[in-house]
Amino acid sequence: YHPVRRLDGKNLEYVEIYNSQPWFEELGGWRLSGAIDFTFPSNTVLNSRSFLVVAANPTDFASVYSATNRVGPFAGVGSLQNSSGTLRLRNSRDAVVFEMNYSGDSPYPAAADGAGHSLVLGRPSYGESDPRAWVLSERIGGTPGGNETAPLLPERFVVINEVLAHTGAPTLDFVELFNFGNAPVSVGGCVLTDDPTTNRFIIPENTLIPPRGFLTFDEAQLGFSLSSSGETLVFKNAAGTQVIDALRFPAQENGVSLGRFPDGAPSFSRLITPTAGTNNAPIRSVDVVINEVMFDPLSGNSSEEYVELYNKGTLRVDLSGWRLRGGITFKFPNGTALDPAGYLVVASDLARLRSNYTSLNAGNSVGNVAGSLRNSGDRIELQKPDLAVGTNTLGELRTNTLHVVVDEVTYGAAGRWGQWAHGGGSSLELRDVRSDRRLAPNWADSDESAKSPWVTIQATGVMDNGWADCYQLHVTLLGPGEALIDNIEVIPTGSTNVVRNGTFDTGAEGWVFQGNHNQTGWESGEGFSSAGSLHLRATGRGDSGANRVRTQLARTLNSGQTVTIRARARWLRGNPNLLLRLRGNWMEAPGNLLSTKNLGTPGVRNSRAIADAGPAILETRHWPAAPAAGQGVLITAQVSDPDGLAFLAVSYRLDPATNYTVLAMTNQGAGLFSTIVPAQPAGTTAAFFIRALDNFDPPASSTFPALAPLKECLVRWG
Repeated sequence: YHPVRRLDGKNLEYVEIYNSQPWFEELGGWRLSGAIDFTFPSNTVLNSRSFLVVAANPTDFASVYSATNRVGPFAGVGSLQNSSGTLRLRNSRDAVVFEMNYSGDSPYPAAADGAGHSLVLGRPSYGESDPRAWVLSERIGGTPGGNETAPLLPERFVVINEVLAHTGAPTLDFVELFNFGNAPVSVGGCVLTDDPTTNRFIIPENTLIPPRGFLTFDEAQLGFSLSSSGETLVFKNAAGTQVIDALRFPAQENGVSLGRFPDGAPSFSRLITPTAGTNNAPIRSVDVVINEVMFDPLSGNSSEEYVELYNKGTLRVDLSGWRLRGGITFKFPNGTALDPAGYLVVASDLARLRSNYTSLNAGNSVGNVAGSLRNSGDRIELQKPDLAVGTNTLGELRTNTLHVVVDEVTYGAAGRWGQWAHGGGSSLELRDVRSDRRLAPNWADSDESAKSPWVTIQATGVMDNGWADCYQLHVTLLGPGEALIDNIEVIPTGSTNVVRNGTFDTGAEGWVFQGNHNQTGWESGEGFSSAGSLHLRATGRGDSGANRVRTQLARTLNSGQTVTIRARARWLRGNPNLLLRLRGNWMEAPGNLLSTKNLGTPGVRNSRAIADAGPAILETRHWPAAPAAGQGVLITAQVSDPDGLAFLAVSYRLDPATNYTVLAMTNQGAGLFSTIVPAQPAGTTAAFFIRALDNFDPPASSTFPALAPLKECLVRWG
C-alpha cells in the first residue's frame, strides 16, 4: 500500500487476491471497496489455490513484476491511502466477504508503510480483522502472484534493541543493535536510516556482532540525529532486498531511552536509564496507570463509556496538560491532580456517568471525551507533555511541546481479554497495578454478580395460538450470559402449579440442559427464598429447538386455558434477557433481569485487584503443529512478570494416562522460553500445560491454559 518512492514515478501498489477453496470462483461483478475502488471484469475466473493481482497501474506493474494473472487499474484516485486504510472484498451481490484494516502503526509492521514491503496474511487463523494476522513480506516489493519464500538471511538474528532520540548537549542520540542468536553475525554493508529512500548510514564492512552482543552508533557516527517528536527507523540488509527490522516510535521524553526488555524482546518500553552497548535496563515504572476501561456498556449506549486512571505512587501527580489519545481524545484541564492511591475517571458523558454512580464527584471524575471506544477493540494512550528545544532553519532556538506516551493498552474484545467486558456488563479491570498493562492476562472482567437483585418475571394469558402438545416449560437466555432462577411456576386458572421442581431446594431433578445451555446446573449457595436455585449458563442465544433448559409439566395443558407463568431471577453477567416459554409457543413470559446501572468500579478499588497477578504467559506454540512419528515437539512461550520468574515448566501426559511428566523450560533470551516433549509413536496424543511461579513474597502462580489442568493443550503424532 505504500511502496518506496521511485524516481521514475511508477505506481507499484497492488492488492493480491487468493482463492483458498478447492474449486474455482467466478469473480465477475465482484469488487474492492474502501481505500480503493475496483470492479472485477465479467468472466474473471480465479482457479483453486491461485492468485490474482489487482494492480494500481498494470503497465507500471508489468515493467517490474513477472506475475501475469493481473487486472487493474484502480478506479478514482488510483492509489491506496498511505499510513492506514480499510479494504473490503465484495461479491456480486455487494455483500462483504472479506474485510481488513492496514496501518503502519503497531502492532502492524512499520516496514510496510513506506519502506517497500507488502503486508501478507501470514497468520490467517487469527482472522483477517486481527492485526496479528498480518505480517511483513519476506522481501521488499513482496511476491505478487506467488507464494512467499523466506530467504534465510544471517542478519535475521539482529534487531534494533534500544534508541535514545531526545537529548540535550553533551548527550548524543544513539541506535543500538542486538544479536539474539548463538553465532556472530556480519552486518557490514547493512543500512540504518530514517528515510527509506536514502541509505543515510552504511555500516562499515567486516563489522561483526558477537552472539548475544551489542553494536551501538551515536548521532555523530550515523551522520543524522533521531527526531524527538517520533519517526520510523529502518535497518536494511546490505543487498537492499529486505528490511531486517523497523521501529516506529512516538514522541520521546528528554533523556529517556526506548528499548526491548529483556534484550531482544518483542515489544519496546521506556527504560529506567539508557544503556548503550550493554544489557538494557528494566522497564521504567510510571505512577499513573490506566486501571479500568468500560468500552462496551451493556446498555449499548456509548455515553456510559469511561477510562479510569490510578496513582500507584507515593506522590501527588499534576496532570495539567496530560491527555488521552487513541480511540478517544481528552485533554486534562489545568489544575487536575491525582493523589497517591487515588482514582480519576474520564467519562464519555460526565453528567450521565455521575448519575449512574454515586461514588463519582467533581474530585474524582472529569469529561467529556471526544470520540468513542470501539467495541471490537481499540488503543488508549496516556500522554504527558515534555519540552523539546531545537533550532529552526535560521538557527534560532525553538521550544516545542511534545506529548510522550507513558502508559498504553490496546484491548481486544475476545480471547484472553475477557468474556464479559464486550457487551456483557463488565468493565475491563487491571488485576495488578505493577504489571504490564499491554498484556491481556493482566486484565480481567469486573465482577458484577452481586449487583443486581432478584426480580419477578411474570405473564398471564390465554393459550390460543400454539402448534404442539403443551407438556413442557422451556427456559432460555437470549444471548451468552448467566443468571439464577428460582420459584418457577406455571399455574392454570383455578389450578395449582404444574412445575414439579421449581424451587430447587435439593437439586435440579427433572430439568434437562441442552445445546448452548448445557452448562446450566444446580446452585446450592443461593436461592430466592431458600439455599438452592438453578444457575443458567448460556454460550449463545436460546431457542425452541436444541438450545434450552426444559422440564416436563405435571400434566398437559389445553388450548383455551388461561395460564400464569412466574419466576424469580437474578442477573449475574452477560445478556440480561430471560424467556420462559410453554412448549408449542402457546405462551411466554419475557423479562429483563438487569435492575442496576452501576456496572464496573469507576472511582473505587477494582473488584479483581490483587497484590500479585503472577506471570503472564503468552504466545504459546508447539512445533511442528502435526509432528511425524518419532519427532520431538518444541514448545515455546513468552513469559513476563515484574518480579521475575522462580519456576517455569511444561507438564505433559500421554493420553489417556493421568500422570504428568514435568519439563523445565529454558530461557532462550528475548523473553522466550522453550522445552522439547520427547518423540512419540504415531497415533499418540499428548496433553500439556505450562505453569509459572514468580519471585513475589508470597509467590503467585499462573498456568496456560488458565484453567489447567482442567483444560489442556493437545498435540498428536501422525
